[in-house]
Amino acid sequence: MNAAAGAAVPGIPHTRTGKKLEVPLKRLFRGEDAESILDPASVDDPGLAAWYSRFAGRRRAHLDGIHE
Repeated sequence: MNAAAGAAVPGIPHTRTGKKLEVPLKRLFRGEDAESILDPASVDDPGLAAWYSRFAGRRRAHLDGIHE
């Protein structure tokens, strides 16, 4: 079973003007540091952005364990 199996995504974060944060999320999943790519003050739901940051970190750790 993979790390994402059965995980429910709570939503997609947006900027305060309503644009989806697809590119920053993609950068998170590529391993970039959340603090360098996401400003919590510019996100409509900072808790949702934090959820993605934690999920990306767990996914990265899982994949790193597979590739060792």
